[in-house]
Amino acid sequence: HIACPAPPPPPKTRIDETCPAWPGKEALVPRDDFEALPRLTEAQDETGQYIPLFGAGGINTLASGCPVTLSLNARESAYCRIWIPAGAVLRYEWEASQPFVVFYDWHVVPHYVSATVDGQFSADYNGYNYFTRESATVYTFEPDHTHGRDFYHTASEGTNVFCGEGALYPRDCVVGTDPAINEGWAYLTLRSLADDYDDAESGVLTAELTFTVLQRTEGGGIPLPQLRALRELYESTCKPSQEQLPLFDLSKPPLDVNRHWTSEHHRAGRYSFEHTLDPAETYAHQARFNTSGDERNYDTLPYCEWLFASRLDSNSSDPTAVLPGPPGLDGAGDCQQLAGVTCDHNGNVVELDLNGLALRGELPSSIADLTSLERLAISNNQLSGQLPPAIFSSPVLKRLDVTHNHFSGPIPCPADDSPLRQLDLSQNEFAVGLPGCLFVAAPRLERLAINYLSLNSELPAEIKEATALKELLADHAGLTGRLPGEMHCLKRLTRLSLERNHLSGPFPQWAVDGMSSLRELRLSFNGFSGPLPTFPASLPLEHVYLDHNRFSGAFGPQIRGFAQHLSQESFASLNLDHNELSGNVPDAVYRMLHDAHGLKAASSWHITMIENHLLCEPGGTDWPEWVLRAGGQYVGRCTPVAQPASIEGGGDAVHAGASVRVSGADFAPSAELRCMLTPVRAGATMAGADGTHRGVEPILAPADFHNESCVSCAVPRTTPSGRYVLSVANFGGDFYSEATAGSAYRPLRVTVHPPEGGLTVHVSTAEAAAAAGGSVAGFCILLCLGVCVCIMVARERRGKPMFAQQLHEERQSVEFTSGGRLERQQA
Repeated sequence: HIACPAPPPPPKTRIDETCPAWPGKEALVPRDDFEALPRLTEAQDETGQYIPLFGAGGINTLASGCPVTLSLNARESAYCRIWIPAGAVLRYEWEASQPFVVFYDWHVVPHYVSATVDGQFSADYNGYNYFTRESATVYTFEPDHTHGRDFYHTASEGTNVFCGEGALYPRDCVVGTDPAINEGWAYLTLRSLADDYDDAESGVLTAELTFTVLQRTEGGGIPLPQLRALRELYESTCKPSQEQLPLFDLSKPPLDVNRHWTSEHHRAGRYSFEHTLDPAETYAHQARFNTSGDERNYDTLPYCEWLFASRLDSNSSDPTAVLPGPPGLDGAGDCQQLAGVTCDHNGNVVELDLNGLALRGELPSSIADLTSLERLAISNNQLSGQLPPAIFSSPVLKRLDVTHNHFSGPIPCPADDSPLRQLDLSQNEFAVGLPGCLFVAAPRLERLAINYLSLNSELPAEIKEATALKELLADHAGLTGRLPGEMHCLKRLTRLSLERNHLSGPFPQWAVDGMSSLRELRLSFNGFSGPLPTFPASLPLEHVYLDHNRFSGAFGPQIRGFAQHLSQESFASLNLDHNELSGNVPDAVYRMLHDAHGLKAASSWHITMIENHLLCEPGGTDWPEWVLRAGGQYVGRCTPVAQPASIEGGGDAVHAGASVRVSGADFAPSAELRCMLTPVRAGATMAGADGTHRGVEPILAPADFHNESCVSCAVPRTTPSGRYVLSVANFGGDFYSEATAGSAYRPLRVTVHPPEGGLTVHVSTAEAAAAAGGSVAGFCILLCLGVCVCIMVARERRGKPMFAQQLHEERQSVEFTSGGRLERQQA
């Protein structure tokens, strides 16, 4: 009965008065017929821009910074365009109900048509981005200052042909050869995934998107405190190793392997003796620099090349000269010359994307001066020390990614009511626990990734405050204990991954019932035990990984709802390997394998449950025929049912409280090994059915394993006398019965007699422990009585009897019965 806090109100979407649909949001118009769109001709206007032959009819024109809504059915697309001025950056921000694709091109409408009228596949696009449903994610197109290889600088010759001075094979851009001056319409086609890809989802795609063109005002610089912070970041974390960067032959073309060291060539192994290059690209400087392995390890990337290209290629008069520093950091600063740095129209730094650049050392405290920073991405570097608390106290920071560094110490707490929405701390050296303040102070947190840490702590109860949380990724994070009851408050959670931790206990049903939006559940390699929780058909669950735990018992009812809600387009998976599950292979598995709305691509075995204790065909030693015909590799080997045959020594008489040795076959040394005594109906014969009472509760008894053909059953002392059928189960409720053994079933009947007085019996381990406990309790009672007697004797000797007054009152008359009549006697 834990009370869940109310979810925080969604942040208000600011709609500028200049937006076309102000004060509302414009709805994009979808289409399912690309052939009806206007064709783009080769004609150009006086500025060099392409002119649509029939105008822009049927194409949605996007306004920068204005949110739009989208609703797409299967095979529908929304064709859009947005004007990108010279040197600007395009940023997407979206929240969608399911994944979708954005195809893009420059001056050409991209399209993807899976089946046209004549049945032919048709597609034409420069590139595409696959976007998940992750809430309010931001993606920024950055011009490639090093290579000029992005869709802003696509040449007119065709798809994936790049232009500008930095291109591998230089071609003229639509407007000149300088990538910085290229501008015009960027065309974007938004397409639903349904029916087109293996991992498509059914249903209608709904989304809210904002496309923003970020462009500085001409001649504007970067505010001085922010510029100083960028300079200090470059000087302290990059420049020391950049000064050692090998220069081979600067007269070579920009992308030549023999010009200077690049991380691209390094990670591709082109400096290795083992790497075979095209003869035209032979690396000629092995004696000066070479690698022999470990090239893709970001921890050993030797040199930082952030802004190095601008130091080398900014002097047009001498392409071999290396400037003392990046020109974008000189003077008032120039954001357009700072790769990985995004500024708004006032020059404020709003994004830093510095992933995988071999930054090393500690972050300078001046990073707090980036007061407009909304996104900081510095993953896959070699940064160390503690994270500056000022980063977390920012009133505007929404996304922080420090994955794969060497940050240590405690995880800082965000400022109260922080706008933080995405936090990735994985693969660092934080080891002081998971603070509850992350959930309390950041109520809008939607994604938390803490994979591969050594937290050595439990999930805090404050997690209930994270009512906006949609993704909790904590694989190999050092989590311990049981899941807190507060997790049932995470009603918006779609992904929960807690693999390879030290979590234990049951996975409670209330957690599943509370997390009503869950689509992906990963609990592999933990110590969860008990029965599987029930996954109702209303739960949108698609991927379940519960392998390598200690879940036990039958599980057919628990996965029935999961099987029912799958659609024909579902790309789902179910992994129950290496548990202690028992019973028959559920009928729900048959549905998932054979039903048209079951697991898609079942031949790829997206369902697997090997290394469990699932029963063989009744009366047999192999799987039922339908399992074999589906391919038994997803279930492994079956487990035969335990078969009790006789009481050792002959006869059928046993005594309550005794341990009886049972002979038979296929017994297993299981922690779940049990015996069961089921009362037999009066007058039942040995022939036909076993004659047991169907409405009478059977008696369960502990058992000890001796070998595959012998176990001992400890008959409880409270067992009533009478006739019983004795059965044995190795695992769960798989007792030997007509249902589990089939036509080969032969009931073992026994007669239970009262305990024999003074009889010395062999008891099981379980009963021995119980008896030992009883002996200790009896000894304690006798000890207390002895102390009381000693006190009474001592008082009598001192002449102060303990019960003197009571005896005086009672001596007058004591009534008792003797020989059927009442007599009065003086005490």
